[in-house]
Amino acid sequence: MRALFVLTASESKRLIGKAVARMEKIQRAMEKGKILISHGSTNVYVVEELLGREKASGLWCRDHYVSGVLLRGNLCTILATDKPPVLLLNRGKVEPPAMTMACVKACLKKPGESPARTIRSSCWRRSRRR
Repeated sequence: MRALFVLTASESKRLIGKAVARMEKIQRAMEKGKILISHGSTNVYVVEELLGREKASGLWCRDHYVSGVLLRGNLCTILATDKPPVLLLNRGKVEPPAMTMACVKACLKKPGESPARTIRSSCWRRSRRR
């Protein structure tokens, strides 16, 4: 007997999110390590599965966490300045200051300097202004 399953895009992404959240390496990192999650529509589902939908929805506007979307054959992207922070989980908890895409871009513009130092200092300056 054979079966064919057809999933919508959101159902597929939810399934991927559930699978990633249950991976042994991810579970170990949630307990004892760090996980950095960047922007992307599938990553939204991964975060929701790791933290729970309610907690995840309190962190950001779900629609802005995507990098881009295809609408009627046209690619629509979100500007780096409009994106929410990149999510850093340290032992399963969100660790501030959260990095933004602008912080990552600033890091790339300063060759020779430690990326972690550049990102940290840019984010601290940015988060203090708010």
